[in-house]
Amino acid sequence: MQDYLRGPSQNAGIPVWQSYVAGLDPNDPAQTFKAVIECRDGCFVVRPSLVVPDRIYWVIASPDLSFDPNRIVVYPLPASGKVEFPADRVNMFFKVKVGFE
Repeated sequence: MQDYLRGPSQNAGIPVWQSYVAGLDPNDPAQTFKAVIECRDGCFVVRPSLVVPDRIYWVIASPDLSFDPNRIVVYPLPASGKVEFPADRVNMFFKVKVGFE
């Protein structure tokens, strides 16, 4: 069983356990987890494409791709399902992390 959970899912090849945590069916290649990022009214708006009950979501913002823990900003996803960041920087990079409550 442990080998199955560590093996690749049909969701872009991520491990089966990661598909489960993200709320995806690991056997459905059409299901993917991604963040939708828009620049609207002077803000970056980040929202996950899928929000599953009993999960906790965090949006992590970084000024560069290093995601240095000393330079990142972490926001829990509010009930609105989106996080807004002022678009006062030329470069802003985002990650969305998912976990269980």
